[in-house]
Amino acid sequence: MDQNAKKIIIGDNLASHISPCIIQECKKYNIAFVLLPPNSTGYTQPLDVAFFRPLKAKWRQTLDEWKTKNRGTIPKDTFPRLLKKCLNNMPLENISKNIVSGFRGAGIYPPDRQQVLKRIQSRNAEEVNGAAWVATFVEYLEESRRKETDPLKRPKKNKLNVPPGRGVTEDDVDADFQ
Repeated sequence: MDQNAKKIIIGDNLASHISPCIIQECKKYNIAFVLLPPNSTGYTQPLDVAFFRPLKAKWRQTLDEWKTKNRGTIPKDTFPRLLKKCLNNMPLENISKNIVSGFRGAGIYPPDRQQVLKRIQSRNAEEVNGAAWVATFVEYLEESRRKETDPLKRPKKNKLNVPPGRGVTEDDVDADFQ
């Protein structure tokens, strides 16, 4: 690779990633610092597009399977086995193909801004269609949570209604706990 050739670093528009010092260093080495549009990283980061999204789907599936047989939180000694199971369920040959296609799908290589615009438009349509089932899904989650937490509810203790600085009398206790 030609050391003098123009290079590009793509940043996610996070203020902590940008400083005058960084920009000067980039200029010194003929590097263009290109920022992604705000709130677009879900569409424009290749690993988010091609690797983490499928990984999250497999992880959810693995957790759902575990939750059908177990209750409560995942014990620390179980987590590594679940993660291994999740990764083993992701075909290795697909992972490398997905990463390459992720750069294409994100519009980074080859450069294609239309890829990003298509993703944003399709996401807006999904949000409109998604509103139709959100209430049902929330109701399902609340019912699932209620089944888990109802047995744990403890009766609420009465609060003494005594102004700060004043001593508590027997009458205060009797009045507030009847």
